[in-house]
Formats: sequence, structure tokens, C-alpha cells
Amino acid sequence: MRLWGTIVLLMPLGLWAQQSETDSLPLLKQVISVEAARSDLQALGQWVLDTHPAALTEDSFLIIGAVRRAERALVHPQSNWMFARTVAEVLGTLGDSHTGLNWRELTREMEATWGRFPEHVQLDGGQIQSAHTGQFIDSVNHWSARAVLENARKMCSSEAFARPAHYRRSARLWPWVAAVPGPGVAEGSVVAWNREGTAIPMSPPRPVTAARKPTKDPGLHGTFEGGIATLTVPSFSQGTASRFTRQARRFFRKVRRKHAEGVVIDLRGNAGGLASRMETLAAHWMRGPDALVTRLEFRNTAAARSAFAPDFERARPGQRKRWARRDRWAAWRLAVEGVEEGALWTGALRDLPPHRKAYSGPVAVLVDGSTASTAAHLAMWTDAAPGRVAVGEPALTGPHGTGAHAASWSLPASGLPVVCASMRIWVTEGTDWSTGQWTPSVISPHLAAPEAAADWIRSQ
Repeated sequence: MRLWGTIVLLMPLGLWAQQSETDSLPLLKQVISVEAARSDLQALGQWVLDTHPAALTEDSFLIIGAVRRAERALVHPQSNWMFARTVAEVLGTLGDSHTGLNWRELTREMEATWGRFPEHVQLDGGQIQSAHTGQFIDSVNHWSARAVLENARKMCSSEAFARPAHYRRSARLWPWVAAVPGPGVAEGSVVAWNREGTAIPMSPPRPVTAARKPTKDPGLHGTFEGGIATLTVPSFSQGTASRFTRQARRFFRKVRRKHAEGVVIDLRGNAGGLASRMETLAAHWMRGPDALVTRLEFRNTAAARSAFAPDFERARPGQRKRWARRDRWAAWRLAVEGVEEGALWTGALRDLPPHRKAYSGPVAVLVDGSTASTAAHLAMWTDAAPGRVAVGEPALTGPHGTGAHAASWSLPASGLPVVCASMRIWVTEGTDWSTGQWTPSVISPHLAAPEAAADWIRSQ
């Protein structure tokens, strides 16, 4: 009897030790069982239906069908890294760039697990090229460059649905996709080779760090050359709002002082960010009050509201009204306050006033396949205005709309972070929100786009 009691006491201890060993593994290397993966997929489908503005309408069958197909395909336990691809393909059925894996979180996990490729790369014609040396990467860990790019593209769920095989957004992911050891390569020996056979090792893994605080970098940088003023904006989320606003104001003040022939706004690689930053920039070349959008679509649910900062919901009625008088997004929040839980709200924002010294000369916006969200929104709006144009490659958005305010969540069993669009924005009139692809007025390869924009400005 005493022996039996000892065995009973030791069993939970053994299970705890096994669980601790699993939990000590990096998130992406942890193994998920078939049952747990199916449970995650079911929970994912329900969360999307609760969050996405098109849920419970025509798109609900897409996500339900994708979950069921994925469940049937699950046969063996697998790593979270492999399961992440299944999740990406399920979310890709909705076809918008705001619904998919949360790569902002996952890239930190991948860097901590497999290291980081030391050089910045650019992708052209399905090839990986070092931006600094110009050398082409031939293979990584016995994976061909083409195979690496295809796998990276498929992990970007938004590019897996009704999109040509462009690779701009994949540029951020391919090193980590490649870091998964290929055939005959030992774990931990991640190496890339160029065409001359020279090895380029990955940097050693670094521990996951907490989310960075806003830096002093304002998130935009201006240059003046040959009479053309260029403002490069890599993100609408970098730095603080006050620094961003000041830098934009100084740039356009300098444009007027130098009597520039025209302005180029470089949004290549800009995946979006805060709508307020985009609106601040757009106001500098508006011809008059403009809403920038034709229609918003929002389903009023707790899951969708979680995409917004809680300040508005916590504020008193008087404070909400004061915010609404000076901020059009606060006015929109006030408008949807009375909407029934779960109901769909459709309408438009009030007009945004132009900057008091708005620039009236020609403006060209540069875009490529990784220009998305608010950045694509700005490019589409600019391209439709007289004396304005978008130049470059097709952007990561549909021909009429961009997504906004993505809610984030983590799957219960695997812990994989995901995001889902909680709003739809139509920038131009149309019936389909995400079908097809938006193409700028002036088509130009990625590297030739600045010169094409300068030529267009000089022709005005």
C-alpha cells in the first residue's frame, strides 16, 4: 500500500517534468498534438467570425470551409512552425492583408530561435540579392533560393489569396523560413551561399526582447537632389506622433523654401501603421477638405472593439464629446456607440481639413508589393487626385479598399499570435473590397521607380 502511494505521488511529478521540458522550448519548436491543433483551428474560426466585419455574411463560409479542410489534413503531431503555415493558409481565405499570422511578434521568436540574416536583401525577379554587395544568394541550408521565397510567400496569408507571385512582403521573412534546416543539414548550422560558393552564416540567435519603446527617429526622412524633394516613410508607426508631425512640417517648409520641382513620397516597403500619421501627411498636399475614404464597414463586437485603445470606452460622456469635436475618429467612435452588439455599421468619416500651407505642386508616391494598409490607402487616394500619381509595382491591397484596425489574439493551445481585420475601408467606389489587386498609374520596377517618378514630375 505504501509503494502504491509512492507511485501515485510520483506520476504527476513526472508529467510536470515532461511539460516543463516542452515549455522550455522556443514557441515555434514546441510540438502540438493533432487534437490540440484541431481545437486551435476551431477556436480560430470562431474568433474570426466574432471579429471580422464580413463575418456572418458571404465570407463566413470561406473561413468555416478552410477550418474544416485543415482539420481533415491534420494526421500527425507537428511543430508550431509547421502548424503556423496551416493557420496562415486558413486565414488567407479571407484575402485581406490585415488577417493572418502576427509577424511582428513571430519575427522576434524566429530571430531568437534561428538567428538573423546579417545583410539587408532585396527581391527582384524571384531572386535574393544583397542590397549592400549586390551578390545573389544561391541557396540556404540546401534549400534553393526559389524554394525559400515560395515558402516565405505562402506564410504571408494575404499573398496566398488572389495575388500574383510577388515577393516584396516575403523579403522580411525568407531568412527565417530558410533557417529551418534543409535536407542533410544539422540543426543550428544555418548558412547561406552566394553564387560563387562563399558562405554567409546567420547571426547567432538572440533572446526575445520586450516590445521596443518609441524611438527618437521620427519615422520619415527627407532628401533634396536635382530639384526633386524625396520623403521616405518606412512606417506610419515609428517614433512619436509629435516628432512625426514636426518632421513632416519641416520637410514641406523646406520644399517651399527651395522651390522644388515636385515631391516624391517613398512608401516602398511601408506596411502601414497609424491612420492619424497617414492623415497628417496627406493634409500637406490636399487641395481642399477631403474624407480620404468613401465608406467604412465595422461590426460592433467586443472582439472588434479590442483593436482600439481603451481610452475612449473608459472616458466620461463629456470627454468623449470633446474628443469628437476635434478628432474625426473619435467622432466615428461616438457614432457607433449606439449600434446594437453584433450589428454592422456602414458610413463614412467626416472630411479632413488640409494643412493651412498645403503644397500645390506635383506629388508622386512610390509603391511596391509590400506597400499595404494605411500606406496603400494613401497611395490610392493620391493616385486618384489631379496633379498626383502613384509609381511602382502593384501594392498589397485590392482595387478599392484597404483594411484597418486589426485585432490581435493568441491561439489557446499553440500560442501562435494572429491578427484579424476588424474594419473595412473603401478608398474608392466599388463593390469588391479585396478581389484582385490595385495597380498604380505608372508601372515601374522597384529599383527604377524613383527615376520614373522624377521623369513624371519634370513632365508636368
